[in-house]
Amino acid sequence: MTTKLTKDEVIITALDHEGRGIAYQDEKTIFIDNALIGEKVRFRIFKKKKKLFFAKSLEIISPSSRREKPICEFFGMCGGCSMQHFDISAQLAHKQRAFEQTLQHVGKVFPDQILSPISGPSLGYRHKARFRVKYIEKKQKVLIGFMKCATSALVKAMVGVHGSVKRVPTAKGMGAEECGDACSQLERIAK
Repeated sequence: MTTKLTKDEVIITALDHEGRGIAYQDEKTIFIDNALIGEKVRFRIFKKKKKLFFAKSLEIISPSSRREKPICEFFGMCGGCSMQHFDISAQLAHKQRAFEQTLQHVGKVFPDQILSPISGPSLGYRHKARFRVKYIEKKQKVLIGFMKCATSALVKAMVGVHGSVKRVPTAKGMGAEECGDACSQLERIAK
């Protein structure tokens, strides 16, 4: 039985190295955020490059059995942790395949043996993060937070003033208490 698709619906057939779903429609390749293999997705295109299209999923019509609820409330807003919707074992397998493909296609390396991937906890694993810091002169305040996906803006929901950055579950030691002193120091420098 074939599934009837509309113009803004596709079935995901692969994932790219960044965890975006890949679909094909009318000789176009479409990369869709927040989509997994086998899912039927309704999407909206936001960027075009010749026959490559980049889209955002609007609705997951038929979800994958590998789909999970992301652990971070900022998933999909900030530019990090792009595969939180993918169950951890499938995510590790995907990353392992991506690594092997990169070795072969880019490095022209074909190892005789490949070890199993090393994994750790699914929370508090990030020991490094890149924050955006912005000084608002009118208010004499420093804003600090993560970048909004594919933009140069801060994720408004997580922006902190004087270190009130909300806790990010994947980041170890990167909450309000850790950022407060940094904000104070940056305000002194900015004045």
